[in-house]
Amino acid sequence: MATDPQHRGVERALIDALEPVASGLPEGKYASTEPALRVAVRHNDLGDAARCPAQVAMAGPSPFTPNADVATPSLALAVLDQMVHGDPAPDPVTAYRAAFADGGRDQFPWEWLGGGDRRHPVTTADKAVCAMRAVERATAVARVVPHLRARVTRVGERCRWNHPERPVRLQGRVDLVIGPLLPAATAELLVVFPGSWSPLIRPRLAYEAVLLTVHGQRPATVTAVCLAEGRTYSQPVTPDLLDEGVAATATAVAAVAGGLRKEPRQLPRQPGPHCGRCRSAPACGPGTAWLDGPGRRRSGFLVGSDDLPGVEEM
Repeated sequence: MATDPQHRGVERALIDALEPVASGLPEGKYASTEPALRVAVRHNDLGDAARCPAQVAMAGPSPFTPNADVATPSLALAVLDQMVHGDPAPDPVTAYRAAFADGGRDQFPWEWLGGGDRRHPVTTADKAVCAMRAVERATAVARVVPHLRARVTRVGERCRWNHPERPVRLQGRVDLVIGPLLPAATAELLVVFPGSWSPLIRPRLAYEAVLLTVHGQRPATVTAVCLAEGRTYSQPVTPDLLDEGVAATATAVAAVAGGLRKEPRQLPRQPGPHCGRCRSAPACGPGTAWLDGPGRRRSGFLVGSDDLPGVEEM
């Protein structure tokens, strides 16, 4: 790990921000701690925690179940990797076939798609939906981010950080990298979202910038690729954005840590359309008040909770 001043400063700020939660966890590193006591925050947790930290805590950890929705992002990255690094450059359909042939059979989603996961049998329909969605998503990315082959240097860049003294792990994923990842802040990180721009996207971008920075690979820019709009939204990696990333990370860690106990404690309860799909809403005062008030109206008309719009997962 690099030891440049930027890295040291951001890591110190991160450790300080996590102290209120970390101090309540057992001493010891993540790998040597009992799994039930570990706090693992993934990139998808940032949007959920920014939406409502208490909802994340009350829901608690959810079991991993393979399906087309979960597999699509990874499969699309495998297609994009073939499109960027294949020789010769394949079209998206050919790229999917090559990715399927080359995929590691002991890793998700390849193990599941190849029929190796006996706990979760894959169907012919699952395979067809995965192929269709992966090709569609990769094709959309190529349209929004032109000249992929000439510009992109890395596909599916993953990064993680472990707290030095407590069982806390942060895991991130950047879909595409343009330029070299160096301490000099020259690279652009691209993160793909299937929907349109939302304020919930910015914490995720800031989080990825923080993770790369603490690894001595501070990017110059983080960009959201919003496929529903066919647009990109770029954020320069400034000290302010890194501060936002540290704060968003602390919120996500607190929410996930609360989820181990399914106890929101002092976590903020932030009502909104997501309350209509929250199983804990009946026991949540702000959530119930929102559903009985603003949540019952759409365009001036009363609606039931089943009619409330959901927030698209990132």
